[in-house]
Amino acid sequence: MFADFTQYLLYNYNLGKYINYYADLKNTSQSSDRVAIYENKLYTYNVIWCGGVFTFLNYLCIKSLFVNGLATTVIFHYHLKPQMDKEMYYTWFNEIQSSYHNFVLEKFNVSIHYKLCTAFSDAKHWQLKKYTSNYGGFYLYPRIIISSNKINFENGSNLKLDENFLAYSDKFQKCVDSSNLNLVKQKLDTLICLHLNPDYEKKFFPKTLWNNENNLEKFLNNLMYKKNAMQNVPNIGHMVWFGGGELRFEMYLSAASFLFVQKIDSLFIHGDIEFEGFYWKKLKNTGKVYFILTNQTRWVHEQEIPSNYKALMSDIIRADILYTFGGIYIDFDAYFNKKIDINIVKNVMASYDWVNWSHPFPNIINLGVVVSKRFAPFWIHMKKSFKKIWLKSLGYNGLNVPYKILEHEPNLIEINPHLSVICYYRKCHPTWIKNYQDESINHLNIQDFNWKTDTHVYHITYPTPDVFLSEKVLFESHNDHLFVMLGRKIFKLTVYD
Repeated sequence: MFADFTQYLLYNYNLGKYINYYADLKNTSQSSDRVAIYENKLYTYNVIWCGGVFTFLNYLCIKSLFVNGLATTVIFHYHLKPQMDKEMYYTWFNEIQSSYHNFVLEKFNVSIHYKLCTAFSDAKHWQLKKYTSNYGGFYLYPRIIISSNKINFENGSNLKLDENFLAYSDKFQKCVDSSNLNLVKQKLDTLICLHLNPDYEKKFFPKTLWNNENNLEKFLNNLMYKKNAMQNVPNIGHMVWFGGGELRFEMYLSAASFLFVQKIDSLFIHGDIEFEGFYWKKLKNTGKVYFILTNQTRWVHEQEIPSNYKALMSDIIRADILYTFGGIYIDFDAYFNKKIDINIVKNVMASYDWVNWSHPFPNIINLGVVVSKRFAPFWIHMKKSFKKIWLKSLGYNGLNVPYKILEHEPNLIEINPHLSVICYYRKCHPTWIKNYQDESINHLNIQDFNWKTDTHVYHITYPTPDVFLSEKVLFESHNDHLFVMLGRKIFKLTVYD
């Protein structure tokens, strides 16, 4: 464990060059540019609900976790769900559920309710730590507004706390109480978190924010109504893998192509179990690869996802990652062949899939290779689509829905056929060719197909090329197939770059 939180709270992933990259971005605020990871875990927040009406203040608390706290998951722990008034005004809880697919409900029994909600202060904090240790991440009560992710924890035993704190294990960040603020002069972006006391809550409604009479109202108005503006594509990469295990050679080639062909500043591999083995150590030794603990998404908008639906889980996590951080995403069966100029991407860039298996859809979009600006609105539409998941078709949410978004909002995603070429059963199918959905048309019989220059990424969906089984097989092969030349090209860069 580091002595000081600032040593391991990684602003912009703790890469000096990348920090400078963000500092150079124009027309963005400093606080919104920072990306934070705590102990190599994307942020999970546990909110303890003790009953009653879910107010507008509670709504802003949860929203601040996603907007300012960069939450990837918020777990709402309760014994009894929030009450609804007879006039149906307090719909804030329903709106949170509707807006955030990664807002997860977790019910506890009446005994836990007593320990977390009615016990004396010191015992309550001990019980909180014990209870939330099973879930990981931060914990708080829903009167806390997160205003920054620059958290500076103290030892909890030295603090006098009620419910005005943000905590991680036995470390606490005491939040400034709204009654102690000089509301006109205080700069809220210098604070970490605010505790809005019950007296303020009683008179607190959206109309309170409309006059912007002081800094607090201005800050909360911004939290409630401001839309994120798109930022440039950061030179970072993302991959997702669940289950850990040994990093196989073909997976190493994929990740290595990210580093040595695309030349990204850093690669973030999101998963529930860290890889192991020779090639994983080799990747980490580059100093540019980070494993980010990301739990499997088992629930989305109160719909359970079966444990074997890893592709759908990846679709959901990819939407979160690329909206929050931006960058380039590829599947582990995709291989960079030529560097992409990320500066030409207007919002989101992807390619059509070549197959015609979704009639009457004219096309489908394969997001196994995708480039995205941060806060691109395309991902908002994708995340909304998860309100209805279709388990009968594994690829519907990840392949068909993007095409429907394109039909309604063609400016949100750019189709670049040269971004990636999908290869299936050793035959590659460029989508810039006429009648490309005809299975008989492939790279072996297309005139003037140049494998070195015509595409940026080869996405080899099935099966894994035999020559990618090991270094030995790759370099002892006498085959001049595209896969042999591509694999050797990537591997040689890892040795001589």
